[in-house]
Amino acid sequence: MFKKIFSIFSKKEQLPMTDESKEEKTEVPDEPAQLPDTIEVPWKECAGVKNYEDAITKAHNDMKEFLYNIKMKEISVIRAIERLEKASDTKIEEIKEQYLKEQKEEYEFSVPSATGKPGFLKRKKANK
Repeated sequence: MFKKIFSIFSKKEQLPMTDESKEEKTEVPDEPAQLPDTIEVPWKECAGVKNYEDAITKAHNDMKEFLYNIKMKEISVIRAIERLEKASDTKIEEIKEQYLKEQKEEYEFSVPSATGKPGFLKRKKANK
């Protein structure tokens, strides 16, 4: 015991460890500490996650708007094609009426192969 007291006074910088303190450090708690139901995370640590989520939401919204615009354009183009096909059919019927009169059902119109070339009214082949 005198040695311990002497060592305490002789070495001011370093305090000896008692047997009790050594035992406390080597003991491992049996159960982990119970965490609370809600843990607050500071903004600086979760700002990145918020920015990623905002970017994902914006990308989804941009994709929805893009697909909507494409669909509307598709509908518009389909309607334009239908109007052009109807106008083409009407013009073909006018040409048949002008050249064939009553026999227009026996011929079909052949579209010109290029600009400036003539078109043709060809007799339909009879089914045998």
